[in-house]
Amino acid sequence: MFAVTITFSIRLGEQARFMKALEAHLADVVTEDTGCTRADAYGDPSKPGKVNLVQVFAEAADFDTYRASRLAKDFDSQVVDIVTTRAIATWTEIIEARRD
Repeated sequence: MFAVTITFSIRLGEQARFMKALEAHLADVVTEDTGCTRADAYGDPSKPGKVNLVQVFAEAADFDTYRASRLAKDFDSQVVDIVTTRAIATWTEIIEARRD
């Protein structure tokens, strides 16, 4: 497995619009053949301007393929005027715990 975390800095007042675009995007990311097996986004209106995204891919090459995809490029074009910066980190040691 290969995980990616992205911290987005969002223009103040644009968090709701960003989260709506991200929600639609993530629904496509996990249903289309992107190699992404899980995607979660975390935001908080009481902490405006920051949104964290966690994506888990089968392997690192899947993330590279996804980043070059139409799907990723379409999302980037939708939020280009909302996102001021993004910090990307990757992880190869992953522990999952779930409560069913």
